[in-house]
Amino acid sequence: MTTAGNSQPPTSVVPSSPTRPWHARVFYRGCHMFASLLFAMYFRLRIHGREHLTKGGMLICCNHQSHLDPVLVGLACREPITYLARDTLFQGLFAKLITYLGAIPIQRDGLGLAGVKRTLERLKIGEKVLIFPEGTRTPDGQLQSLKGGLALIAKRSKTPILPMAIAGAFDAWPRRQKLPAPQTVQIVIGPVIPIEVIDQLDDQALTQLLESEIRKCWEAAKSARQHRIGSKIEASAAG
Repeated sequence: MTTAGNSQPPTSVVPSSPTRPWHARVFYRGCHMFASLLFAMYFRLRIHGREHLTKGGMLICCNHQSHLDPVLVGLACREPITYLARDTLFQGLFAKLITYLGAIPIQRDGLGLAGVKRTLERLKIGEKVLIFPEGTRTPDGQLQSLKGGLALIAKRSKTPILPMAIAGAFDAWPRRQKLPAPQTVQIVIGPVIPIEVIDQLDDQALTQLLESEIRKCWEAAKSARQHRIGSKIEASAAG
C-alpha cells in the first residue's frame, strides 16, 4: 500500500456545502487551522496518503483509539466532514458546538434507523461521513473486529469507502487517562474501495475486505510512527 503523501498539516480548504451555512463553514475553517497547528506541535501529527482523498461523497472508516480521533480524521481531510456522535453527547453548549461542526447523533448501541437515514442523506449530497466501524474505542490499543451494518450503508449510498488508520492516539489518551499526553501520532489513508467492488461483494466479504484494508493502514501507521520516534531519539542523543 502506498503511503506517500504530503506529511505537513493539511491546508484548510472548505468548499460550499448545502448543509452548512457560510458562517458554519468559516467557523469550521478557523477551527481546522487552529487545530492543525496545535496537533502538529503537541502530537507531532503527520498524515500519509492524502492523494486518496478525492472530491465527492465518501464513507470514511477508521480505527478508534481515543477521544482525539474525530479531530484527527477531520485534520486529515481538506474539506468538512460529517461526524457520527452518540446521542448522549448532544447536551447543552457542547451539543451546539458539535452540531455546528457537522456532527449528527446516533444511538449508543448502533446507528439506528434515524442515524442510517441521516448518514445516507449526507452521503448522497456529496459529503464525507466518518464512521468508526469498531463501534467503540479500543481498550488496549489493538485493532478490534468491525461491527456489522456498514456494508448496508455503503451499498445503499452508492459511495466509495475510504479506509484510514491512526497510530499513537491510544498512547496519547487511553480510556483511563484524564488528559492527553504529547505522544507522536501518525495517520495513514489507504486507497478507496470503489463502488464497483462494493456492489460485487456480500456484506460479510465487504466487512472482511474493509477490516483488511484498515489493518494495512494501521500497520503502516505504526511503522511510520516508530521510525519517527526512533529518529527523534537518535537526534536527541546526537545533540
